[in-house]
Amino acid sequence: MKKLLIILNLIIFSNLLNAQCIPNPQYTSPGIYPDSITGLSNALVGQSYNEIITIVVDLDSTLDIASFIGWPTPYVATITIDDIEIISVSGLPNNFSYACVPNSCAFPGGNTGCLTIYSTSNPTIADIGTYNIDVAIEINVSNVPLLS
Repeated sequence: MKKLLIILNLIIFSNLLNAQCIPNPQYTSPGIYPDSITGLSNALVGQSYNEIITIVVDLDSTLDIASFIGWPTPYVATITIDDIEIISVSGLPNNFSYACVPNSCAFPGGNTGCLTIYSTSNPTIADIGTYNIDVAIEINVSNVPLLS
């Protein structure tokens, strides 16, 4: 039983190592890299997959608040971005998963983090295809002015 637990621990630890990511320091402007135009790299049959997505969150943003409540006159304000949180990632092929740094998948405003998409086992011929990956996010903001 001890040998089995050690092997399982090594497998779990190995998968966690594959899931680690370091944001690419070349990206400093707010955004997600690679973007949807560039796309993710292709997975290869029989080889493990690991793609790092760098996320640069702006500290603040301007927003036309009036458009949210139907006012005809624009009311533009600067709001603080507290964080952007990944709620879910769907559409991944079988045996693929994701992890974030930070682990909470909440990226604070003014900071950089990353999301890695990785294979938990090597892709097979049955995995060949095109996958539309959807990432649901929640943006938490503060300093939103009250309108009267």
